[in-house]
Amino acid sequence: MNLRALLKKETARYLQLVEELYYAKDSLSSEQLMTALACSRPTLISDTHFLNMTDLSFRITKTKGLYSLDFDLDTTIDVVYADILRNCLEFQTISSLFFEENDSIQTAAINLNCSFSNMQRCLQSVKQVISVWDISICHRPLHVIGDEVMIRRFFYLFFKESRSTFDDYGFSQTLTAAIDSFLRQLLAENNLTHPGNSYDYLMHHFLISLHRQKHGHFMKNRLFKSDLIIPAEYNRMVQLIKRETTLTFSESRLSDCLWPLFTHQLILNEQQQLLAQQENKSLAAFYAEHRLLLASISTLLTAPLSQTETVETLRLLGNELFGYLPNKYPFEILQETDKLLSLIAESYRREFKRLEKVVNDFLDLKDRRAFSSIYLSCLITNIDHLLPRLVDPANPIKVLLLSDTVNQQRFWCSTFPTAIKGTVQYDYFDHSLSLSADLETLTSQYDLIVTNKTMIERIATCSLIAVNAYPTAKDFEQIQQFIDQFRSSPSRKERYHELTSSAQTR
Repeated sequence: MNLRALLKKETARYLQLVEELYYAKDSLSSEQLMTALACSRPTLISDTHFLNMTDLSFRITKTKGLYSLDFDLDTTIDVVYADILRNCLEFQTISSLFFEENDSIQTAAINLNCSFSNMQRCLQSVKQVISVWDISICHRPLHVIGDEVMIRRFFYLFFKESRSTFDDYGFSQTLTAAIDSFLRQLLAENNLTHPGNSYDYLMHHFLISLHRQKHGHFMKNRLFKSDLIIPAEYNRMVQLIKRETTLTFSESRLSDCLWPLFTHQLILNEQQQLLAQQENKSLAAFYAEHRLLLASISTLLTAPLSQTETVETLRLLGNELFGYLPNKYPFEILQETDKLLSLIAESYRREFKRLEKVVNDFLDLKDRRAFSSIYLSCLITNIDHLLPRLVDPANPIKVLLLSDTVNQQRFWCSTFPTAIKGTVQYDYFDHSLSLSADLETLTSQYDLIVTNKTMIERIATCSLIAVNAYPTAKDFEQIQQFIDQFRSSPSRKERYHELTSSAQTR
């Protein structure tokens, strides 16, 4: 679930145009883009001109009828998502709901520079979209209520994707610096320093929680006890919080601001992980069931998961997913995990499909298929070399290269491995073959024949793709599609040394 339903038609089309070009392997034609965007040629030209006139760090160019997109070296598509979240009325409205800066719809309309009717429509749209996460909009002032954990997670992701800085939360630089110092010391003195974004995560959540407390919203979920060492910076931070917010900051309010740690939704080391499992039965159950998932994945790997990898991956899965249990929907703002996964899967499509099947089988048992993308992303990014370890070099796709001349076959054998992605074994033979006799035997041993012969008489038990003597991009694309979609046939005979062959495996 994400916030794309809030985008106006034109904005959604602009974003899709950028994404189509950004994620495409090659430049795209006008016809390809018009089909993808369901728009006319004048609209495509107009949209391209509009996007090139923005201050964003990219440019769309058209060369010989083909469109391409180039970002500045120091930027990515993230700047597009951030720009939309900062400048579109619907998302400005969401931000104003967090800060509770408008007493009424009329005040919001004035502050956000729109009509009363537009503001009403916008609020209604936002209300419908966020209701799936148990978040509601209330009036006087306009603000959100609901599951406090979901509200804080939502705004964390929202402000993170909009590239908000710590100063954007509106607290003084003095207070922000004091919280910064306190959190750094807290992590250091409790040996919770860990590679990654744990500091940024806690800093954002602390500032979000402080805002929620300032407006009378507190965590109702169970906060577990903790033996955290509280650093000396705490007292100065408390004084600054009281001076700036009038809040009397107690230990319970500190726990509320550090709620990811006190609800076990952020575990930063193995010792913390062991203690949390003893105290939190729900977390222990989460680890137990996900240990089974990792065991299933491990059986597919050329190098099985070590005990250390398993424990670490369980911790990271818990940090990402435990908060959604038992029946919450996953969050996305504008950026879609599926699009990122499609890029990752380009080089390991077969291996990705194997991983996806294991994950989806696991999720189907719990009726939680909506979490598939998050699981896959978390596993791929947190287990070192996961997709390469899913490659089975002992079971490549077996391709016979069959041409009029041995030299042509050798040329293909040297060219195909660099042009085709996947684990493939290419064979060719140094002697001539009888189409009627030898090929019938051979095809039972291969998954695919690639040839430029005109094979009129053919008795085959495997697929065949005809290519040019010097394969074109279209030829390579056909072969790649076969490789990506291939499922090994149980009837294929594993006889590779019956005939003398030359082979190359990639």
